[in-house]
Amino acid sequence: MRQIKVLQRPLRVQKDARRCSVEGLVFGGFPGLAKKFAGEVLSMPENTLRVAGLIVIAVGVGLVWLVRGG
Repeated sequence: MRQIKVLQRPLRVQKDARRCSVEGLVFGGFPGLAKKFAGEVLSMPENTLRVAGLIVIAVGVGLVWLVRGG
């Protein structure tokens, strides 16, 4: 059986779309929380933000790995 090639969006566009949908969920669903968090981020030390960012990256990669069949 022959496989039909399907045009796929570049991976970058897919990532941007996912990120926008998550951000939209936060800002649309919890605008007060988003504003509060944005204010708190400004006062956090850079090292704390860096560690939090690395943790979020690791969780995101883990979720993608699980969803794609681990």
